[in-house]
Amino acid sequence: MTALVVAVLLASLAGSVHCAVMCGAFACAARGPGGGRAGGAAYHAARLLAYAALGALAGAGGASLDLAGASAGLPRIAALGAAALLALWAAARLAGLA
Repeated sequence: MTALVVAVLLASLAGSVHCAVMCGAFACAARGPGGGRAGGAAYHAARLLAYAALGALAGAGGASLDLAGASAGLPRIAALGAAALLALWAAARLAGLA
């Protein structure tokens, strides 16, 4: 249990550094020189909508693959495909190809 808590803490710290360095600059630029909140709010609203749309698109794609696989007698084809791609990527990394 302690290892899980430490892993989550380290991942959160790494994520917050990424957000401060990457997203912070965009958020400051969106506010403009006047420092108004409307530009920042619009930026975060657009970012939220973009992430939600991409998540919905990825979910719909995975669900349609699973549905097509189930009709062909292959349940969870999206998960199997993702696992196969991950294994191929890992093998390529180990072989020094990627």
